[in-house]
Amino acid sequence: MNPLVELKERLVHITIAGTELLEEDFRLKKTMETFSVLAEKNPIFQKLYLGLKQLFEAEKPQKPIMLLNILGLLDAVLYTQAQTGMEGDYQEIVTSQHLNMPEQYRYSIIKPVLEALSTTGSGRLNVVEDAVKHTPEIFKDYRILNALIQDLDDTYGEMASLVTRILEGLSTGKPLGFYEYDENEYRNSKFRHYPLPKVDSTSLIELLKEQFDPQGKRVMAKRLKLIATIAKETENDWYLSILETAKKEVREECISALQYHEDNVPILLELAKKERGKAKDMVYQVLGMMHSGDMTAFWMETLKQNPQYAVYLKEDCSDEISDLLADTLKPSLEQQLLEKEGKETESYLSCTVNKTSDKMLELYRWILEQADSIKKRKWNWLLEIRSTIIETLVSSYPEKLIHFLNTLPEKHKKILGEACFCVDLLTCSSDEVYEKWHDSSVIRKDFDGFKDIWLDEGHYYYVVKRPYEYYWMNQQKDKRELKGPLDERWFDDMIAHHADGRLSQLTPKESQELCQKVGAYFHQKLTNLKGSQHMVASEVLECLSMMHYCSYYHYQGVVLSVCKKHPSIYVWHLRVIFYRLREYAGVELVKKEAKAVFDFYQQNYAGKSICLEIQKMLVDEGFVEEEV
Repeated sequence: MNPLVELKERLVHITIAGTELLEEDFRLKKTMETFSVLAEKNPIFQKLYLGLKQLFEAEKPQKPIMLLNILGLLDAVLYTQAQTGMEGDYQEIVTSQHLNMPEQYRYSIIKPVLEALSTTGSGRLNVVEDAVKHTPEIFKDYRILNALIQDLDDTYGEMASLVTRILEGLSTGKPLGFYEYDENEYRNSKFRHYPLPKVDSTSLIELLKEQFDPQGKRVMAKRLKLIATIAKETENDWYLSILETAKKEVREECISALQYHEDNVPILLELAKKERGKAKDMVYQVLGMMHSGDMTAFWMETLKQNPQYAVYLKEDCSDEISDLLADTLKPSLEQQLLEKEGKETESYLSCTVNKTSDKMLELYRWILEQADSIKKRKWNWLLEIRSTIIETLVSSYPEKLIHFLNTLPEKHKKILGEACFCVDLLTCSSDEVYEKWHDSSVIRKDFDGFKDIWLDEGHYYYVVKRPYEYYWMNQQKDKRELKGPLDERWFDDMIAHHADGRLSQLTPKESQELCQKVGAYFHQKLTNLKGSQHMVASEVLECLSMMHYCSYYHYQGVVLSVCKKHPSIYVWHLRVIFYRLREYAGVELVKKEAKAVFDFYQQNYAGKSICLEIQKMLVDEGFVEEEV
């Protein structure tokens, strides 16, 4: 093989340098001498030798062609002689049978998803999402599974999050949810769920463990986090086995995985003494989730030395921890009140969510009594306890907290505002809520007090949104149904104050009478449209969508009235409006409306550019007959 490889190198060199330098290449001549000896032993070497000899003897115009011929023959010889392999024992290839998944799909079916998971560029996310929605069964194919695992650390954050969600869903069989735009619904961010097939969790974990490196980078941390999410305490021995050698992000995730087994508390307490940086923070975060009997003493000593560790107790809602936090936070807040303005430190009041011991409620009461001093200092403690109380009400609905709010003096209820409104929505009848709150400053003219009330399938809920770990469209929500529907008088007030956003958010489709009232409001707004020309299309589409949602089908003349109010409307705006009208009202009504618009411009703006552009668009799009 060596003479063949050497000859290939010399011929490639001549190809680059040019055949004019052929006579000066002494290395090639020496190689040719070697082949003169080999030619006597093998006909292939003889053919190569003769070709080289003719190359040197040929005229200059013929040399390039002969050089390429020899290279072609040489490549063919090298190709037939080549070998591939590696040292070591044979290992059986992972197949679908190993994963308890007999399904294996044609490559043409899975190819788009494989490419999306293994390449870069735009559009890949949509390919994988479409596969989840329309062909979820292909995710049982082991080639797709391997590609998902390899893509856990995708440089595009949303793709990496989607891959993680898919792998979690495959292990549990739970559906995947997506926000989807539906132009036929005014509430166009519907959250829809799509089922995923369930794969064998044990086999999936084994795949994630393959070639796992405890000292690896972020992708190994993501693998570990996924394993812990799927396996929880069943892999506790494995977490402990890699803890000693784990580094950086992997170490943090390894410590996080210890939260699933109460027997790990002694190990975590030892780690709390020696870990540093982010790993130490993770230890305290995990300890905050553990509910072993001797944890209260540990936290008492810890908070005495470092009050900032209160942030890690948000998940523990026991009365012991609630009392401990109240005892820790009050001296800190008192000290801040005595400090000069500008020296405020973290209050940690957000850690008191779902903690309603007597001491905690007394802490809330003390803060409310300091309201005048707090307002002068422009601190946000009052806002913090307001939002904390709302989250507690929606999340756990504690009777103790409800009683506390209902028995507060009126001056304190005014300070808490939205929190007291929330408790009344959850505990009082519809007419009681309206009578009590319709004149309150909490509601305001734009009805901002209703921003966290949402309608879902005919039921009203108070919703608390939190950032969710996966990707930006998804949010973890705590919600609690209101005691009764909203009093219809609220909708009269919203119409009177032109609170369009709240009307679209809260109008129940099930109430025909209310829908007709709201639909008529948006119809009137549409026929008397004012404002900037740049916003015409969005405002018209908003009104049309809400009329459609309310089943208020009075579409005749609406586009003509818009053109009369805004005769210089952008042509592309008008095109979009007609397309939406055709979806809602049908082809025949659109043709009548388009003919009326056509005639309006012909009668009032004949010969002007706006008239010609709009008439041409109406004809080109087929909204009016061409002979018109």
